[in-house]
Amino acid sequence: MSPFSGREAITEFLQDVDDQLDQSVKVYLVGGSAMTAHQLKDQTKDIDLVLGVSAEFELVRDALLDMGFVVENEPTAEFEDIGRTLELAGETGVQVDLFEEQIVGKLRLSTEMRERAEQIYGGESVAGFTLSKEDMFLLKGVAGRGYDPEDMLALVRSGLQFSVVGEELEAQLPVNTGTVEAHQLYSYSHPLMTFEQTITRFDGLPSEFTDQVEALADRAFTERTVIEHLQTGSLEIEILCRKVTDNDDSIDRPETVRKAVTNLAEKGVVERDGSDVSQPRRFHFPELQARSDRGEFFTPEGCGGLEVVPRIES
Repeated sequence: MSPFSGREAITEFLQDVDDQLDQSVKVYLVGGSAMTAHQLKDQTKDIDLVLGVSAEFELVRDALLDMGFVVENEPTAEFEDIGRTLELAGETGVQVDLFEEQIVGKLRLSTEMRERAEQIYGGESVAGFTLSKEDMFLLKGVAGRGYDPEDMLALVRSGLQFSVVGEELEAQLPVNTGTVEAHQLYSYSHPLMTFEQTITRFDGLPSEFTDQVEALADRAFTERTVIEHLQTGSLEIEILCRKVTDNDDSIDRPETVRKAVTNLAEKGVVERDGSDVSQPRRFHFPELQARSDRGEFFTPEGCGGLEVVPRIES
């Protein structure tokens, strides 16, 4: 596999895609390719591209197929109402990950992200951008087990506006609804959970920022506790509040549980019938419960085997 060394190699790849197209598209680099374009990394072995419009996603996919790439995997195929992800491989071993608006069911390419992006290529049909360092830090942080501590540390040391990171994280909520939201909460893979657990590996981040992230993550953990209690059937709201507060030392107020139920209902994860709260049968995950019992998740206790990141130096 030939790595892409420096920004020029990445823009040459975008030129190759440009040569295949006769309609305008905007592509946004994320991951290692964005780090390389920002000159925070010498090279990258693959290219990660986000397309904000479904029609443009299909145009770039077809262009890559015309260039000899083949689709190897579609990680999001089993989920509905989620942006598509395609993993394509070229004849020389080069891999391109293509995202349709949403990055592997996590965060979406928001209007604010597009406005902060820096253009690095402009051709006849392709306009290529790299996301801001703040947005790259956020995207890497929600990856969970797949996060890259060295890249995140390089981003922090380059200088970040953490208020921008926090504002974008909050603006993304709710990240998903229905089955995807329920699955991510139950499997501890929700972006709020993974981001909070990732940044605890760094010392020296602004306390205002870490406090904000912790508060948002607490909401997600409370919602997970609620749906766990509903796996065996519906409960009257007061009984649900009592079960949650009696069994979880971190949740001591019934109002916190009621707020979580309201949020889950708005996202279509639970249903209300008078004072009864239930979860649709399709949101029951016995296989995830078994994995949780075996300690296989990126949990508050285990954190999925994340490596400790060196202390950030000013």
